[in-house]
Amino acid sequence: MRGNRRKRHDHIRERSSSLLTGLLTDGAGNRFTPSFTFKKRRRYRYYVSQLSVKNPGTKPEGPIRFPAREIESRVTERLLSFLKSDAEVFDRLGGAAEGPATTGQLVDSAKKLALQWPSLRSDDLKDLLASFVRRVIIQENKIDILLSRADLRQVLQEGDKFVPTPLDRPLKSINPDDLICLAIEAKLKRSGGEFHLVIPP
Repeated sequence: MRGNRRKRHDHIRERSSSLLTGLLTDGAGNRFTPSFTFKKRRRYRYYVSQLSVKNPGTKPEGPIRFPAREIESRVTERLLSFLKSDAEVFDRLGGAAEGPATTGQLVDSAKKLALQWPSLRSDDLKDLLASFVRRVIIQENKIDILLSRADLRQVLQEGDKFVPTPLDRPLKSINPDDLICLAIEAKLKRSGGEFHLVIPP
C-alpha cells in the first residue's frame, strides 16, 4: 500500500510538472502523455506516445518517446524569443485597424511577460501556456507551436489574470484564422527506444 501511494504521488507530481501536458502531438494528431522512469535513483521525465501506451505490442512508425526537458526547453526558448521580438509581436498580434499606441502596449506587455516568465512557478507557467498555446506538433523536420492570437492578446492586455483553457479542447473548434504558428527547425534522431531533437546551430 505504501508503494502504491508513493507511485500515485509521483504520477500526480509528474503531471503537474510537465508543461506540455495535453498540448503535445505528432503530425498525425496522436497525443503524447507525461511519463517518467528512475535510473540509478535519478528521475527522468518523458513524453510518451499514447499509441504505444494503448497498443504495447505494436511499434508506431512515428516517434514513441521524447525527453521532457528537451522538448520543453525548445518550446520555451521559441516562445520567449517571440515575446521579446518587437517585430514579431507587431506583425502577428497587431490589428490592421489599431493605432500605434494599442500595438505598442502589446509589445511592452509581451516584454514584461518575458521578464516575468523565469520567476513563475511550474503550475503557474503551465496555466499560462494552456491559456494561449493550442498545440505543439512534432513534425519530422520541425516543431510547430500553434498559438491563439485572441487569447494571447487577452493575456497581454490583462497581465497575470490568465485563465487556463481546458487541455482537451479540440483544435477544430478554433478558427484557423486565429492561429499563429511559430516554427522551430529540428530533426528527429532515434537513440535506442527514444527520439531526440537535433537543433541546427
